Amino acid sequence: MSRKEEILVSASKVFYRKGYNRTKISDIAEEAGIGKSTFYDYFKSKDEVYLNVIEYWTEISEVILNKIVLTEDSNQNKLKMVFVNVMEFLEKNGVNIKTTFQESYSLCNLSRGTFDRFYKVWYDSIYEILSEGVKNGEFRPMNIWSMVYIFEGSIFSYFTDNYLRKMNRIRG
Repeated sequence: MSRKEEILVSASKVFYRKGYNRTKISDIAEEAGIGKSTFYDYFKSKDEVYLNVIEYWTEISEVILNKIVLTEDSNQNKLKMVFVNVMEFLEKNGVNIKTTFQESYSLCNLSRGTFDRFYKVWYDSIYEILSEGVKNGEFRPMNIWSMVYIFEGSIFSYFTDNYLRKMNRIRG
């Protein structure tokens, strides 16, 4: 993993714990085990590192989802693989996408294109799996876009619920 990727993963973890608004560059640098000046060698601001974190998530998600979509397996198993792979990625990298996105989506128009690309990758992959399943008779006819949103909500709710349970255990 490159130094830049290490900073991005560290930033993800700090954004997860503290939220975007309460995160300071010094928090990210400390998590990454670097000085603030090293942080600035890679990023100009918290906004820039945040957008890079989202782009990093998007690239990783795209690779994972494309592999799953192209897998020679049932569409039901593909959906399971999406769920498992997304959960493993989020847990491993300490990412709470739902909370972080909700908090920062309204920050400025700067991030709109980045968020749009993330959601397009996500939604298109799930749509493709569900459409193929309906087409080949594996799934009953359905409103596919509604199911995409239900699937997304299930994943984010699952992860948020697990996060809240963890926080409650930590707080005692």
